[in-house]
Amino acid sequence: MSGVDLEIIDLSRTPPAAVKITTMPDCSGAGPNSFLRPIPVWTDETHVNFEGESPLPEDKSNTKQFLRVEGGKGQWQC
Repeated sequence: MSGVDLEIIDLSRTPPAAVKITTMPDCSGAGPNSFLRPIPVWTDETHVNFEGESPLPEDKSNTKQFLRVEGGKGQWQC
């Protein structure tokens, strides 16, 4: 997964804009080399939870990977 970018595509703008998420989740248990889980699931209109098994076996499976999307920008939440 090295080199994969996470982007939010804001369709409310004309023309649509892509905003890169340059940070990683930093909730308790996340290490500096943690990867996002492979399945993004929208839980409501503004939140995405990343689910599934991490590609790295040493990643803790209970670490939250919860992204709040609002105004075309993303912010990780614990």
